[in-house]
Amino acid sequence: MKPLLALLAGTVIAAGPSAITHIPPPPRPAWTPHAGGNTATTARDAAGRTLIVTVSRGEQPRPAQRFALLTCDPVTGTHPSAVEACQTLEKVQGDPTRLKADPNLVCPLIWDPVTVTANGIWDGRYVWYQRTFASSCEKRSVGDGVFDI
Repeated sequence: MKPLLALLAGTVIAAGPSAITHIPPPPRPAWTPHAGGNTATTARDAAGRTLIVTVSRGEQPRPAQRFALLTCDPVTGTHPSAVEACQTLEKVQGDPTRLKADPNLVCPLIWDPVTVTANGIWDGRYVWYQRTFASSCEKRSVGDGVFDI
């Protein structure tokens, strides 16, 4: 084994640095400009802030009765109150589990379950959220418009 290693080392030394193949680094991604002409230069800009929000009657997330695309950088999509929903998600860094219920909203004690989901990418982090509320009133108390679709 030692003679083989010596032979290989001698071959590399004799051939010189040109014998070592140079592998170029991978190309950098081509950034696309945002509206306004600024170029995306941060990881947040490159990763985006896009969620698909669904609402389903019952305790299961499928089939979804309503769904909306919510993009927050820039604010676009099919969500009916996208600006308000994006502002709410910005406050919790895109983490729907941190959304708090409005303590001033009183809901009747009726069991009519509604399940919501929010799935997508927020600042390079995958978001997967699912929650079943006792009623649509309870759903409205959480999230300041995120699930009002």
